[in-house]
Amino acid sequence: MKERGVMNNLATNRDPNNTLRTIDSSAYFDVERKQLAYIAETNNDFDDVYENVNRYAFVRKDTGQLLGIHSEDYIVRPYANLAEKVNDVIVESVPDYEKYTITPEDKVLEGGKKYIRTINFWDDKIKLENYSASGMHIKGTEEAIVPQLRIYSSMDGR
Repeated sequence: MKERGVMNNLATNRDPNNTLRTIDSSAYFDVERKQLAYIAETNNDFDDVYENVNRYAFVRKDTGQLLGIHSEDYIVRPYANLAEKVNDVIVESVPDYEKYTITPEDKVLEGGKKYIRTINFWDDKIKLENYSASGMHIKGTEEAIVPQLRIYSSMDGR
């Protein structure tokens, strides 16, 4: 069963129930495609004649915010669906994934134009104190390298 987290757009989900399957609610929104056109000619009666172009405005249904302008070939890939597919790959790849501390963080940026999902694998961290002779570790600190998977997506074409 898929879970939805609670978090605002730029905060970190610190919910103790935040598991790999948690997807922030900000990643769930619908997008509509609106045909773009230009004024081809103006009649004497002030009735404009519009000509459609091969471009569409992709707009959030809930806020009306423009996310991007694309051709008719553009396919909207909802951020939540992307997160679910990546989660499914991890579940298939990591046997008994529930016994590990795996936490996701979702960020929806610029009103929905961009998306970042960061997944941290805390149990596999590399403590840098073991590498103090190489100069990688700052004495007196508890530094570690945490394996991380980061997914980027956007609807603005950039």
